[in-house]
Amino acid sequence: MKFKFSPSIPESVWPKSTLLSDNTPSEFTESVYMIDADSEYPVAYEIKYEYDFNPFKEGLIVGDILAVGIQNHFYLFDLKTQKNILSQEIEGYFCKIYFDEDKFFVTGASGVYAISKEGKLLWENNRLGVDGVLIGEINENALFLNAQIDPPDGWKGFRLNKKNGLEF
Repeated sequence: MKFKFSPSIPESVWPKSTLLSDNTPSEFTESVYMIDADSEYPVAYEIKYEYDFNPFKEGLIVGDILAVGIQNHFYLFDLKTQKNILSQEIEGYFCKIYFDEDKFFVTGASGVYAISKEGKLLWENNRLGVDGVLIGEINENALFLNAQIDPPDGWKGFRLNKKNGLEF
């Protein structure tokens, strides 16, 4: 499924949008709409945020769970019940969503978060980078990632234990 992000709801979306970020602070007054671009009957999800500073946005569906990363937040939304499961603040900014063995691995400016499909934060490690972390490979025991420690070209490789987020 492919998502597009828009500052307004297209006319093709009816009747309205669903608020995905329903437990965000009241100072989050800006909105963006994430639209299912491939659907014959598009659905829009409204995501509120404080201000626009991050170009990275991503949506991913796993079973009945919609995972969204935008600005400095990661959201899990149950498509069956239409309820928000999780609103997790990401230190610095959101980078990318990865999924492996019933867990979401979410990267941000300085680290990685492991989150269950039920919305439980399993672990986080925010001592890796200063301007972006990307996972290159996930295997049975480890995450292999690169973190930018000295922008613009100072990337360093790390190997983290998949179960607890600690460096090997």
